[in-house]
Amino acid sequence: MGQMVSDENFEEQAARNGGILKHGREILFQAFNWESHKHNWWSNLEEKVVDLAQSGFTSAWLPPPTQSLSPEGYLPQNLYCLDSCYGSLHDLQALLRKMKEHNVRAMADVVINHRVGTTQGSNGMYNRYDGIPVSWDEHAVTSCSGGKGNKSTGDNFDGVPNIDHTQPFVRKDIIDWLIWLRESIGFQDFRFDFTKGYSAKFVKEYIEQSKPLFAVGEYWDSCEYSPPDYRLNYNQDKHRQRIINWMDSTGGLCAAFDFTTKGILQEAVKGELWRLRDPEGKPPGVMGWWPSRSVTFIENHDTGSTQGHWPFPSDHIMEGYAYILTHPGIPTVFYDHFYGKDDSFHGGIAKLMEIRKCQDIHSRSAVKILEARSDLYSAIVDDKLCMKIGDGSWCPSGPEWKLAASGDRYAVWHKTQFPPSPSSPLLPSLPMEAEPPPENRHDDHHPSTSGGGLGYFHLRLLCPVAPLLLLLRSDRLYSLSLSGRRGPRLRLLASPRRRHGRRRRALLSTSGCALRLTHRSSSADAVRVNGRPLLRGGCPADLAVGDEVSLLRRGARYGFLVEKFVSCEGPKLAAAEPCGEVLVLRAESLRKRLRAISESHDPLSFLRDSHCVESGSDDVRVKKAREEDVFLPLNLNTPIDPVAEENLLREDCNLVQEKLEHCTDSAIAKNDTDELIQGSKGCCNGNTEQKEYSNENTEQQDNENEGCYSDGSTFFLNRLIGIGSDVRVEQRSGVTLPQLLHPMDSLERVFIATFTSDVPQNLPVTIACHNKERCWSASRESRTAAPFGSYPNLLLVYPQFPEEIAFGKDRKKQGVACHHPKLLVLQRKDSMRVIVTSANLVPRQWHLITNTVWWQDFPCRTSPDYSALFSKVEEPKSDFATQLVSFIAFLINEVPSQSYWINEIAKYNFEGAAGYLIASVPGIYARSPHYLESNYCLSRKQMLHTESAHRMFLGSVQTSVVGLSHRFHIPSDAGSKLKALSVLLSKCHVNMHGTTEVILKRNTNIPADANAVSVLVADLDEFTEEDSVHLGFLPREVAKWVSPLSDLGFFTFSGFIYPREALEAAYGATNTKVQLLLYVSKGPEFSQISRLIQDEHFPLLCSLVASLKRSLGLWRLEEVLSHFKWPETLETDFFYSASSIGTSINPQFIASFASAAGKRCNQDLDSEESDPEWGCWTANHELKKPSINLLFPTIDRVKNGACGIQLSRHLLSLPERTWQRLRSTGIFRDAIPHPYERIGHPMHVKVAQRRFESRLGKHSFGWTYCGSHNFSPAAWGQQLPPPKANPTEARAVSSGPRLHICNYELGIILIIPPSAMSKQTSGRKRDINDIALPFVVPPPQYKPGDRPATSLAMREAMAEARILQSNDLVDLSQDTDEDIPDEDDEHVIELSDCSPEEKEEEKIYAETLWEQVDSSQSQRKDQAGQ
Repeated sequence: MGQMVSDENFEEQAARNGGILKHGREILFQAFNWESHKHNWWSNLEEKVVDLAQSGFTSAWLPPPTQSLSPEGYLPQNLYCLDSCYGSLHDLQALLRKMKEHNVRAMADVVINHRVGTTQGSNGMYNRYDGIPVSWDEHAVTSCSGGKGNKSTGDNFDGVPNIDHTQPFVRKDIIDWLIWLRESIGFQDFRFDFTKGYSAKFVKEYIEQSKPLFAVGEYWDSCEYSPPDYRLNYNQDKHRQRIINWMDSTGGLCAAFDFTTKGILQEAVKGELWRLRDPEGKPPGVMGWWPSRSVTFIENHDTGSTQGHWPFPSDHIMEGYAYILTHPGIPTVFYDHFYGKDDSFHGGIAKLMEIRKCQDIHSRSAVKILEARSDLYSAIVDDKLCMKIGDGSWCPSGPEWKLAASGDRYAVWHKTQFPPSPSSPLLPSLPMEAEPPPENRHDDHHPSTSGGGLGYFHLRLLCPVAPLLLLLRSDRLYSLSLSGRRGPRLRLLASPRRRHGRRRRALLSTSGCALRLTHRSSSADAVRVNGRPLLRGGCPADLAVGDEVSLLRRGARYGFLVEKFVSCEGPKLAAAEPCGEVLVLRAESLRKRLRAISESHDPLSFLRDSHCVESGSDDVRVKKAREEDVFLPLNLNTPIDPVAEENLLREDCNLVQEKLEHCTDSAIAKNDTDELIQGSKGCCNGNTEQKEYSNENTEQQDNENEGCYSDGSTFFLNRLIGIGSDVRVEQRSGVTLPQLLHPMDSLERVFIATFTSDVPQNLPVTIACHNKERCWSASRESRTAAPFGSYPNLLLVYPQFPEEIAFGKDRKKQGVACHHPKLLVLQRKDSMRVIVTSANLVPRQWHLITNTVWWQDFPCRTSPDYSALFSKVEEPKSDFATQLVSFIAFLINEVPSQSYWINEIAKYNFEGAAGYLIASVPGIYARSPHYLESNYCLSRKQMLHTESAHRMFLGSVQTSVVGLSHRFHIPSDAGSKLKALSVLLSKCHVNMHGTTEVILKRNTNIPADANAVSVLVADLDEFTEEDSVHLGFLPREVAKWVSPLSDLGFFTFSGFIYPREALEAAYGATNTKVQLLLYVSKGPEFSQISRLIQDEHFPLLCSLVASLKRSLGLWRLEEVLSHFKWPETLETDFFYSASSIGTSINPQFIASFASAAGKRCNQDLDSEESDPEWGCWTANHELKKPSINLLFPTIDRVKNGACGIQLSRHLLSLPERTWQRLRSTGIFRDAIPHPYERIGHPMHVKVAQRRFESRLGKHSFGWTYCGSHNFSPAAWGQQLPPPKANPTEARAVSSGPRLHICNYELGIILIIPPSAMSKQTSGRKRDINDIALPFVVPPPQYKPGDRPATSLAMREAMAEARILQSNDLVDLSQDTDEDIPDEDDEHVIELSDCSPEEKEEEKIYAETLWEQVDSSQSQRKDQAGQ
């Protein structure tokens, strides 16, 4: 445990050696952001000096002034050169002179952890500093970063040489430089950058020798987080102790930025203000333990600005400043907040600074925290200033307090000349503790019971050993706590006046028949009533007979049950009501029922359900109403009779069980395929069973010999067997697989993507399916499996999982990934049918389990149209063909024999598609860049200069440049090449995305690879090949299709790189790949592809299609829905039903999904005429108001289903920890199958719908998704935070958002647009209610005591039922219907640090090409010399 640090031992030394100003009244100003180098910054700041001085700033932290490889200044090189991207030395000196005139000290940003060299050392790295002042050799660089010095005394700053501060000559040179900055340049304060990189004792030495007036260090350490959702821990003592230990090691000479306070504060303002009081009642950051050395801030150039590594919530900025500018510590104001685009915070911040100065608040001021709860924080500082932040209403009482400043969610008061009144305390009184009732109070003012006298509540303690009975008198106040001395049990303290050292956890007040509970625990989930959390500090909860209360202690829950109330009044009451106790019990029981009904989201279902009223105790009117079908489930046409329903389910289970008892595992494995295709209704190939079903379902069997039709505007369900002979056989009741395949004789080809399948013998089929070992294998031989003796026309394809999503980027460790789509493509001569379903190709999922089926037929074209394969989504035209061919290309890219599917799809017209395909493909993706104009494109004959306006952009490919490190580190002329490269890159035009165009050159004279493509850097305005620098090559796997497609004239290719990334790689500062963006446009022969293309071109075209960047997962959902305007205030429902809910589901993921679906906060006024701002729904909004309901069956529903747990335990997946994490949000709803005949059969559907209703209620619209995506980050993608980097690292590439997807998935989204956007001009208007959902809508909310069918719940149910699997029964788990891996998506966080590096085979390829290129050039020179 850390302790409050006293300044007494440090002040004398600090005054003698500098570093800390004793009075502690500093206010710092960070005078730059990450983009400041782009402006004439020193001159810009000079204009603001007067305003800074008048506002009260004592010191301005300036950006690094030295010459640097990065324009931001954090890769210094020549320490004594102060001509930088921020301005010249002359401009800097003018700024410093003006600051001195106005008493604003200048703070230098001292970057001495690392330094970029000028020349190469012995190992080829640039770690020598020749030709500039402070010309160190390799001994000045740590051995950890490639030098010859000692091991680093701190963390390594990757990518550049780290300075070895243990070397005496290094320290001497740094001290001389710091003194020069102070005495010759005019800096007075120092800010030490990245102090984790070297020992704090060196900081102490530098301060002692250079004597700055004030010094602060950036000791940025990660806060404490806890899995599984990685929320910030309440207790951050370890974090702030590490910062304090560092400051202590400097001898107290150096302050530190209070990252602890920032981390806690930016979470607290989101509705968790209880975080701002630590267990000892002090501020929870460094401010609370060593305030005079705490430099507080809410944002800086790393955490905010355009980097945004750890941003403060933008809508809570003033709350943050209201906190740090009224509290102890040394506050810092960020440039972007004080001088923002609209100066919206300038006045408010300046006012708070004025109050701080007038009230003489300083770094050592005393804080008394008054309130710290979710929506309110208030404190008094030095007994002369009072403040509050948060939504909660609060103000100090008493005439001496005057409001000094206020704004959105903050207010500050200061004292007037009036002394404080003892009768008006600052702390508002608590309703139950302020005036506890006396122990012996029996006067006339005592509140009477309903019966007019005394009584007792019977409380039954639910303890592990034996339930104890406690009696509570109805005129007392009780304190409820957990006894640590007696073990985990509850203890009642019946003396309200007695003072107890421990804090009371809960209070029970009794008055007559009323029993009320209030608690003061800091945890939001510490006390529950009937399973629901009781909010701290809210209104007392009225307890009724039968209510169960539980308290959390050390991870375990203990509680009590309110059994009854017994009146103890005299004969008068007894005579009037001899059965008083019975009446009280009945009244309280009825009150509890009525309360439960009124709080239910679906009162009708609550009344109908047997859990609402105990069997045998139903009211006669309730029973009669049930018999008369008064209480009906919504959207059902048939009344629910619980008894009849139970009998029906038992009959179904018995029916299926009889089948299972007559078949064996081998029979299923062998014969399921035949019945799947032939339409047999049994689960095996027994003739007896088929006869039974033929008698029962003759009409249904005859119907299956016919086909089925769909225009694609809705989806259907599969037809289940054994649900009764009275079911009407029509398409609306379900379709069968034979109907979908009919007529089979006309099928030419079939493509299937599924998880598991049983294969029909008589069809030419390509199946892409899951195999854990093959899909993770890097070998091409693992991609396919064929032939099969009984299936000569079958080819199994195993799509590869990319290495980048494997744990540790190691294929051998594999990772979280699954090939999970359910797609069928049926090709006929005149049409192509595309089927998207949630059912795998196994009989059980089509016969016994509810699944969704969407399909549409598309006509054949007169000639192939390849342009349709590259279209973009445009409402109302769907990019269906593009998405379909792209997804199939992903699956078959490494199987050239199947690439003909690209050509086949081009033969059909998909313009009439009624829906939009939504695909997910494993990988880590960045946003697709916008089109960039290019001047050069790849050509076989010569450098082809062409205007991009004459070409049509088709897309981009993310690839890399290989061989760069070999080129610049090994040849003898590497130095001259580096210089030439630096000169050329400095002249290159850098576009808005930070890239510059390069020239792609065909190398037809390289024997090693006839398709090799060189990457050249040149001055494009005056291009000559002789003056260009050969940077490297395209990877072999890319060049093998780029070159032929370019030679054929089908496509043109242009290249772009990030120049600084290339330069850093050339200098050896990084080992990561150099990215190259390959832009693809139509070639001169694009329109003639259908005439010119040959079979050998199909694999090339397939590789191109698979490589083009597409929006996938969440980003694809956003891409489609962003074309429509969804009026937020008209939303009526938003729900998602899935058979699997991911392990790492948390508010962040739910908010990401809702944002992609168009959800936005209601603070923006809704308008159907204005386009909504996408992506504004955040985790903070999600926590305050959940956006979506998740449908998942309860364990009771599963146990009562067909065959009970057996059929569902390998079909449904909801981890127990996910349920426990989300249960308090109230987002779970029961998944009741619809129509009624499907009750008892498990649902394997993945359906989402967002519904809206027009203002007049005449039209319902919205969108519906169905397909294979379960509700998990593995399926939809996890939004990754920016790559972890040292806070001062100069990034070569902007760190935009990335999406990590684990699974192959495919679904369809059907859109009913708002009336204003509908293109329908005649006929009946489409309505979202036309789409029949497979579950009851609106879905009923879980009732108290309901528990979803989690994996743990099903295991417990199995154990309770003692289900034993014997040899004579079929084990349904053997034939796994669904792959439900342990979706441990938390591993995704580790992947965010992965940086791609060149593979060994790429290095070998590049080295071979370099040798032959150099040899060819030498021969040309020799020939020219002759």
